[in-house]
Amino acid sequence: MKNTFSSVVLKIVDPVKETHVRHRNWVVRTFSRLKRTLRRLFTRATSSIFLQTNAIGNPSGRK
Repeated sequence: MKNTFSSVVLKIVDPVKETHVRHRNWVVRTFSRLKRTLRRLFTRATSSIFLQTNAIGNPSGRK
């Protein structure tokens, strides 16, 4: 009984593991791409915020 159960589990798990590895590679690729995009957006946002805060802290343009 236990032997058949484990063989069934293996039959199910093996292809799942294969697809999981492929899926994980895809996830990693997508995640790294997302991270790059987010970092680019973040730097752009922080620079614009920094410029805005400079403008707010220095409204009349005096040094």
